[in-house]
Amino acid sequence: MDVMIRAFLSGIAKDAFAGRRARTAIVLSAVIVGVLAIVVFWGISSRRSRPPAVKFAPLAKTDHQGDRWTLELTSGQPLASIQQSSKAPGEPLLVRTDLYKSRTGGYSIGLSVQGRAGERYSGAVSKNGQRLPPPRFEVVDRQGRLLGAGTFEYG
Repeated sequence: MDVMIRAFLSGIAKDAFAGRRARTAIVLSAVIVGVLAIVVFWGISSRRSRPPAVKFAPLAKTDHQGDRWTLELTSGQPLASIQQSSKAPGEPLLVRTDLYKSRTGGYSIGLSVQGRAGERYSGAVSKNGQRLPPPRFEVVDRQGRLLGAGTFEYG
């Protein structure tokens, strides 16, 4: 009996694979199954490799007196590279100053504030929703004598 079933099934298989249409149908079916497998695999692997969405917001902290201090993100920065960073935006902050000599002979002191993921914040600070006036500065020599003073300018 077992031999008869095998012979019958092999005869069906021979007849099924014998025609040109049948071979075309089998090849087409194999291609479709392969494409579906690739699409499913690509969809699963791309979901795993996507970094989590990073939320960008002003950096805000409340001090012990209840005052809320806020730094705004600088506009125009490439946020795509920050989203790809393995670090979350925010603290600790790196504050740098740069001194430039202008064409008119004066000096410009720049301020840059950078967060942990490389995001840049504006140097303008808000306290309880109100932008603070630019800070004042003094230039002194080694003996502490005042050489000059002024007020920083935003922008």
